[in-house]
Order: sequence, then structure tokens, then C-alpha cells
Amino acid sequence: MFTICILNDDTVNLDDHGVLSESGIAQTNYWKNISREKGEIPLVFCITQNSTGEKSYLLGIEKKTSFLNKLTIIDGLNFYKEDPHLIEHFCTSLLLFIKNKYDSIYLQLAIQSKLNNSPSLKNLFSKHSFTHRFWQTSLLDLNLDLNQINANFTQTYRRYLKRKDSFGTTCHKIPPEKILENYYLPYHKLEKQNGRHWKLEKKIIEKHLEFDHKQRYHHYILFNKENPCLATLGFYIIDEIATEICSSSSIDCFTKNIPAQLLLHWEAIKEAKILGARYFNLAGINPNPQCKKEQGIKFFKEKFGGEIVNYDIFEKKSLKYKLVSTIFTAIKKIAMAIPFLHCSREQE
Repeated sequence: MFTICILNDDTVNLDDHGVLSESGIAQTNYWKNISREKGEIPLVFCITQNSTGEKSYLLGIEKKTSFLNKLTIIDGLNFYKEDPHLIEHFCTSLLLFIKNKYDSIYLQLAIQSKLNNSPSLKNLFSKHSFTHRFWQTSLLDLNLDLNQINANFTQTYRRYLKRKDSFGTTCHKIPPEKILENYYLPYHKLEKQNGRHWKLEKKIIEKHLEFDHKQRYHHYILFNKENPCLATLGFYIIDEIATEICSSSSIDCFTKNIPAQLLLHWEAIKEAKILGARYFNLAGINPNPQCKKEQGIKFFKEKFGGEIVNYDIFEKKSLKYKLVSTIFTAIKKIAMAIPFLHCSREQE
């Protein structure tokens, strides 16, 4: 019922075309450009329904190393037809096409996909040896007026917003021509201070900014007299859904009790509403936090009072992948322990 091929050109704008547009939340062109600059291989899957000729497009990122070959499908299986029989054939065709070609396959459904929480889909992937787990996001309804949106916030958040002027901060939207120097470089600096080394090179950011000809991406910083960049927050709008990206906060925000991300999010929510977005997607939440950072993210995002939405992640790892990953993890642990052992011996 379906024919699948891989396109070798850039003629299809994945953020504007076909099912991705129907599904809403997709950052596919962004990741296509980023992956290519990182030395990975972007694959555009063209899926044609034989009976109608209707085409759907999915983006896969292929990453090859000396030992392993990994495929990540970005916002995958965004097939919006509701016919379960058709959906099963669609999924089966894709799985058979990529079968045995990769040591690891990672596929995340789009948040708005009608395939989420489908028992038949889970059974189908299970038959092909995929594991399943949930991820979450919080969606704020921007069809409400600002007072209603604010009323859904927790009492603490509403109280902070009432006295936002008392924090002595200013929120500034960075113009497109200044994004690299006034947003991404400060963002990188904050991430480094927080122990997260974001390895996105300058040329990759420049490539992405070149591509954003429709100015879907919006970037903000929060500053005060003492600190030119207390925090950063960005978002992009596709199909009337705003999705946050690149948020980070300085140590000053925590030591001086400045609710920087709340203040930035409020400005972004207001701007997204003005720009015509119907929903604001607060992005990924681990429903079962594994560390303090994930606990903090879950705690922060749930207080906006949005609708908590589950979406599906399917993963398949070969025995070879598991073995190589285990070996490399052990090597990293040994490498990290060697300096400590060396210092201990010197102290003795």
C-alpha cells in the first residue's frame, strides 16, 4: 500500500509540507541542517500511498561510527489519517524498509500525532523488538485571554508576576541580525557555567540562522544592572504552535532568588499569542525524573497549569549496540577515575 524511498536533495521544505504541517510540532529543517554540519547524514524518507499518490515526508538522522550505525527519526510517523488499518500498513512499510539496517533506531512521535497512546501501534512495534516509554510535555492554551492563562498558574507564579518590576530586571527580544553574538554566545556561556558543554559550533548556528528566512525563531534574554545576561529563552512557531528552546539561567538567578525563567516565559507566551500561536509547548518533561535537574524541570513546568500530554518513544537496540555501549561506558568510567587515583597516590 505504500512505497518508500530516500530523497537525496533539499527540494522538500519539511516544515511546510505534508503530514508534518498537519502534526504541528516539528523542527525538522533545523535538525536537518544541524546534523549535516555535525557530520551526520540527514535522510528524507518519502512515503507514497500507492492508491492515492499522496506523499508524506519524515526526517531521519543517520549517525555512523567505526562500530555502530544509528538512526533517529525526528517527530516520526506523523500520519494523520484515522483509519487504523491504513496506519498499521504505513508503520509496517516503514519498519520493513529500515529493518536490519541499523544497530540502533530511535523514534519519537510528534506531540500532536493521533498515533500517541495507540495499543495497536505499541503491539506492532513490540513485534519488531522495539521497547516503549512515555515522555511528556505541558501545552498552554493560548486561545484563552491572558488573564485566564495567568489564572491557571500556581499562586506562587502569579505572586511573582505581580511584583515582577521589583526584581530590577529587563526582558529584551534579540533582533535577527544580533542573535549569534547577543543570544547564542551568552547562552553557551551560561550552559558552560552550569556544567553543560553544548558542542554546537558557530558555523552550525550561522547555518541555522541563514535558513530561518520566515523568522519563525524568537530569542529573549533577561538582564539587570549587574549582569548583562541573567537568563535566556527562545521559541519557534510552526503551524500556530510555539515551542520553547535554549533556556538557561545564571547562578545569580538562584543565589538572588530571581524567577528569571518565569519572567522570560511570561514574555514569550504573550509574544507567541500576539504572533498567532494557539498553543505554547513547554517541551520535554520526564514523567519519572532520574536526577535533580529532571525533577526541577518537571516541578517548574507543571506549575504553569497547562495540559500534560503523553507522547510515545520507541527504541530498538541490537545486541552489538548494547555490548559496544557497555564497553565504552566502562572505559569512560575508568578514564575519569585515573586522575582521582593518581591524586590519591600523591597524597599518600
